[in-house]
Amino acid sequence: EGVGIPALRKVCAHYTGIDFDSEAIQTAKLNFFEKGTFIEGDFMHKKIGSFDSIVSLDVIEHIDKKHEDDYFQTMLLNLAPHGTCIIGTPNDTASPYASEASKVGHINLYTQERLIEAGKKYFKRVLPFGMNDELTHTGYAAMAHYIFIVGLT
Repeated sequence: EGVGIPALRKVCAHYTGIDFDSEAIQTAKLNFFEKGTFIEGDFMHKKIGSFDSIVSLDVIEHIDKKHEDDYFQTMLLNLAPHGTCIIGTPNDTASPYASEASKVGHINLYTQERLIEAGKKYFKRVLPFGMNDELTHTGYAAMAHYIFIVGLT
């Protein structure tokens, strides 16, 4: 659907989105057509390009734990040297307050500590952030409804 594009559109000359959900791709094409290329398909194990930045929001929590390494390796495969990767996911500490529909698809939730540790296996530097409503912060992670890491290669 292009949830990461608003953060990119003012600073990027071009962006590429990939999702296996055809409705999400159509929504992104409709809303963010001016500088975007959108690909319908599975990104795992695929070299799409060499990108300065990768933004992966609301993806990792849908990937089975046994495929975590594949996910991170795919990020690295497509990230240019000295690139930046932003990974965001709902916080596991907020899961008791999630709807039943949300819980069904979120098969691999992270705490901030777990996301940082996972990121350290793949990135030279990992910067953690939390988010509540529209406020991004570095405050008490357990209280954040959404968590991010910025991974630097």
